[in-house]
Amino acid sequence: MKKIDSYKNLFLIVFFVFLIIFTLVKLNQRRQADQGTQAPSGLESGVTDDLGQKTNAAVIASASADGSVKCYQNEAYFVAEKYSEEQQHILIKNKTANDPNHPCSYLAEAADFEIKDAATFYLNLVNNFLLVDKGTAPGTRGLDIYDLSSRAKVYSGYYGSGETPIEVVDNSIMFWEPTSIKATSDNCPDLAENEKNYFTSVIEEYTKFDLISLERTSLNEFRCAARQ
Repeated sequence: MKKIDSYKNLFLIVFFVFLIIFTLVKLNQRRQADQGTQAPSGLESGVTDDLGQKTNAAVIASASADGSVKCYQNEAYFVAEKYSEEQQHILIKNKTANDPNHPCSYLAEAADFEIKDAATFYLNLVNNFLLVDKGTAPGTRGLDIYDLSSRAKVYSGYYGSGETPIEVVDNSIMFWEPTSIKATSDNCPDLAENEKNYFTSVIEEYTKFDLISLERTSLNEFRCAARQ
């Protein structure tokens, strides 16, 4: 009888420990969801505190009450994004020194900068650089980079989304870029399997783009990626 009571006590201890751990995990998940400051899918942020004109590594994300507008802002810029049936609209406002964080709304004014194009989405705000994702299908997608201090597009190309996020480190971004290299059984071990599953195979190159010099360089790494 004492042995049975010992098992019961042990079971109760294990149960209460599990309950405490489960409660702590749920509370942490809710806190992260309420903060809403995670980097967007397709991008991983690193240290970005020395990009030149304006240092504003922290990006605050928010949404309008009805969820139709998403907003991102740092100490220098406010970016709002909304959707329509034909277009995605991205609005950029300059913020002055000590300008508070704006409430999330899409209100275009004469001094603002707008990007209107089909299948164009906010990707990240890195100091005075706005990264924009273009496309609707998974896999290879367009990547545009705007220098918001001049409102000029400083890069337009493609990146492989999904498998590995774009990484932001110091003054640069790193990403996988599709190449014109033909996929073969030698450089793509999964070529036959991809074809069996009705996918094409693309050879991608790991690329570095310097946001200060605007120079693109190869990091001499290659991979084979399956694409629809």
